[in-house]
Amino acid sequence: MPQKQHDIEIMFRDGSKTIGTRTGNNAAWLCRCNRNRPLVGFSDVLHSSRASSDVECVDCGRVYRVVAASLRKTPDHVEEIPPRTG
Repeated sequence: MPQKQHDIEIMFRDGSKTIGTRTGNNAAWLCRCNRNRPLVGFSDVLHSSRASSDVECVDCGRVYRVVAASLRKTPDHVEEIPPRTG
């Protein structure tokens, strides 16, 4: 049986929102900088210490997290997060 795609809310740091796509524990969306290829990431909790679940846009440097109740579970939304320091 093929995986079904579902809409997922994308939340930007300035409070604006748009829609992306989720399939299983992954999500894909377009960055605010209008990069012409989607960003893709797997789900994790919002305040995870795992940098491996951060998704950084190579064009503008914005960082996102695919947010779920726990690592690699069905995501609730995608959120732009502050870049990691240090």
